[in-house]
Amino acid sequence: MVWWKVDLGGVYNIYSINILFKNYDGSGCKNTSLFGSNCDTPCPTNCKDSTCHIQSGVCFMCKPGWTGTYCNTTCGEGWYGVNCSQHCEGHCKDNMICNHVTGQCDEGCATGWTGTTCSKGGTCNIP
Repeated sequence: MVWWKVDLGGVYNIYSINILFKNYDGSGCKNTSLFGSNCDTPCPTNCKDSTCHIQSGVCFMCKPGWTGTYCNTTCGEGWYGVNCSQHCEGHCKDNMICNHVTGQCDEGCATGWTGTTCSKGGTCNIP
């Protein structure tokens, strides 16, 4: 039987846990943003916190706006944020696509829409 106990010193919402185990001979890299047998290869640019698997370079998590094993693929059209889990509002100027990292409309909002992600507005004024 195996059990784990972690004392975080308080109550927290935990959204992700990575449990890793060492199944090879060798020591870890002193710099967690490097990997490989000589610890001389940088982790992919879009790995969250610049950390990756010590042997393969696979990212544990991606920075917002990126996805894939090596975090080298932008979110699909109309999606943004962490794990590409947020959908764009669709009110960007000239039907432009929102920014894959922030969800903002880089060129501004369509007429009648405001806010960081162009999500406010679209109402009519009835006399």
